[in-house]
Amino acid sequence: MSSIRIVLFPLVRTVCCALLTLCFWQIERARKYYARARRGIRMLAPESRLPVQASLDCYSQILDKIELNNYDNFKLRAYVSKEEKMMTIPASWYRTTDFSQMLPLWGEQPVKKME
Repeated sequence: MSSIRIVLFPLVRTVCCALLTLCFWQIERARKYYARARRGIRMLAPESRLPVQASLDCYSQILDKIELNNYDNFKLRAYVSKEEKMMTIPASWYRTTDFSQMLPLWGEQPVKKME
């Protein structure tokens, strides 16, 4: 039976170029996954669409907050407040309606169907 050794190094709490590059890449990757997931929400049962869409929107807002913090999560915490979450629900609900396919929210493209 082998044992796993975990070695903890002191955390360096500064943002370097490599970390910025990694964060930028991971955020772009997450946005691609979110766009892909958004197309699949229409396949869910109608009563399940709103919670999934609202979660997707809130997690997208966390990515926005990380970018606003210049990718520095050591000094500033990236989170969405309760008020911001509550303000997200109407837009999330609208995105789950069939009407949003014909008239998407300002600045958005209609969601393409899954292939």
